[in-house]
Amino acid sequence: MSRATQGVSNREFVRILRSQVEEYLRAVDEWETTYRKFYRVRGSDKAVSPDMVEPDRRYREARKKLEKLIPEARRLSYRYAVRDVWPGFMRSSLGRYAPQTRTVSAISRSERAAVTESLARLAAACEEEERSQEWKREEPEHGWLQRVFGRFFG
Repeated sequence: MSRATQGVSNREFVRILRSQVEEYLRAVDEWETTYRKFYRVRGSDKAVSPDMVEPDRRYREARKKLEKLIPEARRLSYRYAVRDVWPGFMRSSLGRYAPQTRTVSAISRSERAAVTESLARLAAACEEEERSQEWKREEPEHGWLQRVFGRFFG
């Protein structure tokens, strides 16, 4: 886990991850909206134009925060057998096409839906695990002889 999420339950981590994903998607949408305002030539220069400075800063900050959470998100995805959507989700590049030639988002609706579904499944799996752990704690402890007897005759 990253430093920001050490000592946090899986359920709480998924909540943090969900809020970071929402922040990242808002930053992507804001970046793309600003990018489409003016006619631009694809890849004309690597410098950020003055109108793109603030959206670009927010996008980079949101991406940086989310990238720190991805290893733990992938670990949880493998642990709970949830589809691992994170590598493809983070591979999107902004400004690859000129705004006049492409109107769809760099992160497609299907990618957004896959991430949303993955987050929902992770949240459900974490909640189920916590419930089962509570149930195990409520179960009374038995001695080894009672466990053996219960195993064969219970």
